[in-house]
Amino acid sequence: MPISFRTKHSYVLLMLAFCAIGILLSSAFLIARLQDANWWVNHTIKVIKESDEALLCLLDCETAYRGYLITGDAAYLEPYEICYKHVEHHLQMIQELTTDNARQQALMPQLVAAAKEKIAFSQHMIALRKDNPSLLTKSQISIELGKKQMDLFRKHIAALIAEENSLLIKRTKAVHNFEIGVYITVTLLELSILSAVLWLYLSTRSFAAEQLKARNEIAAASAAAIRANQLKSQFVANISHEIRTPMSGVLGLTEILLLSLKDTESKELAEHIFSSAKSLLTIVNDLLDFSKLEAGRVDLNLRKFNFKALVEDSIHSISVAADKKQLPILVDISESLNVECCGDPDKIRQMILNLVYNAIKFTEQGKITVTAKTLDQHHDSLLVHVQVADTGMGISLVDQQKLFEPFVQADGSNTRKHGGTGLGLSICKRLVNLMGGGIGVDSKVGDGATFWFTVPLETGADTACEKIAQLSEQILSNSDVPFRSRS
Repeated sequence: MPISFRTKHSYVLLMLAFCAIGILLSSAFLIARLQDANWWVNHTIKVIKESDEALLCLLDCETAYRGYLITGDAAYLEPYEICYKHVEHHLQMIQELTTDNARQQALMPQLVAAAKEKIAFSQHMIALRKDNPSLLTKSQISIELGKKQMDLFRKHIAALIAEENSLLIKRTKAVHNFEIGVYITVTLLELSILSAVLWLYLSTRSFAAEQLKARNEIAAASAAAIRANQLKSQFVANISHEIRTPMSGVLGLTEILLLSLKDTESKELAEHIFSSAKSLLTIVNDLLDFSKLEAGRVDLNLRKFNFKALVEDSIHSISVAADKKQLPILVDISESLNVECCGDPDKIRQMILNLVYNAIKFTEQGKITVTAKTLDQHHDSLLVHVQVADTGMGISLVDQQKLFEPFVQADGSNTRKHGGTGLGLSICKRLVNLMGGGIGVDSKVGDGATFWFTVPLETGADTACEKIAQLSEQILSNSDVPFRSRS
């Protein structure tokens, strides 16, 4: 059976991909080894530098020491003290840096002993010179002896530097070899990419004639698909709006029917109709709200309202759903919220209802607690905190991270079990952001969940609501068209 062009194409690309991956892994390995080799080169250079510094400091120490012995000038003693402390510091650094080399560690005791002997002898001679300023002949002798000690230190430090120089040659060579390896692997990678591009170019040319006819067909199908997608989008937008009116009618007529029915079986069927219609209308409303929020077409409708009354009315309107599951709703509203506020009560009510409805939906037994309080208050403004706590199954930390994203529920199986679009919390988040507040959740698996949100509100006389009312009165008073209230 002949292999198709597409299959050949896939096989070649797969083979090239494996080659590229192998080369990349080799390059990564070589680069890691190159970095390691570079580190050791720098380490060796640092040891050599510290050794040179130790020798230079000891030479400076010797110069200051001799100057004092010959001249007796105390000005030489300060640089002498500084230099021998630097010598000790550099020897300590060399000791730490050469812990990886046994031969250098074997040299270190001799090197340190020579330095200490030299410094101890010079300090002894300086003390004698201070006590007997005329001790010139002995000082000259000590200078000769100090030279022998200096030569011994120089010999040991030279042996250490020679060992490091041999290591530097080896490590520099290793760096060079790794650089060559990296260069070769990068070159191979470039060649493989170039080969892939060349093969793709040649294969595409041979395949172009075969695809010419298909291209025209695809163009026609694409145009049809674009048109169909436009029609679908327009249809979804229109039907989402249009479905609200008949669904509202179905709900109203079903309520009337429930009041008039006496037969238990018929009444039960009507209740199912009412419940299904209400669920469908909720989904449609969520979709419409989300689409408006996505498009940025939602504005705040600011007006005065009593926050405590708003919360109580919201809980009362949804208490029937909780009663059906025998779930008590405990309400705790701070008396500080029994004030006239300026805000958008409809959107605040929507958030409260959404959170309480979710709590009812995902709680099988226990209770639901709604708390509202003032977090902060300054003059004519306050920050309100509302939280809804349930005793349901709880939410894991992983699910909490994505809970406020659109079309997401904590567990995908909940969509089938409890229903819903997964838009409610996303809408709440966008609404609370629109009002300048915040929203979040605290929960553990098996320990229920607590959803909360905060919103800033104005309470003074000079609020945005007052300004809107004054502006409306001004527009009406300046209008040529007389205003008549409806009776």
